[in-house]
Amino acid sequence: PTTPSVHHAWVCEGVLEITFQGHLNPEIIETSLRQLTALNAQRKLDRIIINGLDVENFTPHVSSPAGRLIALARERGAREAVFIVASGSNRMISASVAFAAQIPMKIFETRGEALAYLGI
Repeated sequence: PTTPSVHHAWVCEGVLEITFQGHLNPEIIETSLRQLTALNAQRKLDRIIINGLDVENFTPHVSSPAGRLIALARERGAREAVFIVASGSNRMISASVAFAAQIPMKIFETRGEALAYLGI
């Protein structure tokens, strides 16, 4: 499996995109949690984009830390999660994570569709 990586970037004011790549495991999501905590301390967060287009696969135990990541975003002010995922299994886990975190969500198959939805 490809080594996992995560990248955080502000797309515009209030919109943070978290991009995951490779083989998703709990450790890389914990890394993202730490980065979100540091990144968001000084900035207003309205919406979060989870870009999973380059996620190849994931371990069975990613749901719990992923749920904590989305819940943290919600606690910091995010009122919606926008997922960009193409494969059926990734879409399914995205929906279950958003449901568990009790945040409104949308799922798109391309980044362009997600950005258009957000008006960016």
